[in-house]
Amino acid sequence: MMANLFGALAVGIVGSILARYKRMPVIIFNIPGLVPLVPGGTAYRAVRNLVLGNISQAVTQSISVIMVAGAIAVGFMFAQILADITRKRSSVPIWLSRH
Repeated sequence: MMANLFGALAVGIVGSILARYKRMPVIIFNIPGLVPLVPGGTAYRAVRNLVLGNISQAVTQSISVIMVAGAIAVGFMFAQILADITRKRSSVPIWLSRH
């Protein structure tokens, strides 16, 4: 789970840097980087076990999928917060401007 969190954080930071450098939307860099982090195999096994009637295994694997997905979301969120903090502000706030 921590690997997914730090992986999403790294993808988000690198995606923001590349987006600024290339002057392209950040989503172009982030989505392809986040797709390998998604626990598709575990989700498949959870659904399969649910269909086969192995409820306890299905619940355990579903909780694992939810926790990994949450870790990816939190890591990506932290990366976006860091990108917003470090982004240069191009305009002066209204309350500082002279009228």
